Amino acid sequence: MITSRFQIDFWTYPTASLDPVEIHVEPVAEQKLEALLNGASISFTVATEDVNKILQQEKTTARAGGFDGSYHRLGEVT
Repeated sequence: MITSRFQIDFWTYPTASLDPVEIHVEPVAEQKLEALLNGASISFTVATEDVNKILQQEKTTARAGGFDGSYHRLGEVT
C-alpha cells in the first residue's frame, strides 16, 4: 500500500468528488513518490518544500510577539 510504503500523512483526505488532496511525506521519500505519481500520470504540485522551516519561523514569530510558551497563572497574565 502506498501510505505505508512512503509514510504519507494525509492533511486532507480523498473524497468521492476527486477534490485535491494535501499530504505530507518525509524528504527522503519525496523523489520516489514523485516518480510513482508521474508514472501513474497523477498530476501534483509541491505546495511547501520545507515544512520544518515554516514551523521554526512560526515559533520565532510567536516568541517575538511576547508569548514564550511557558505556563503562567491567570494572575500573572492579567
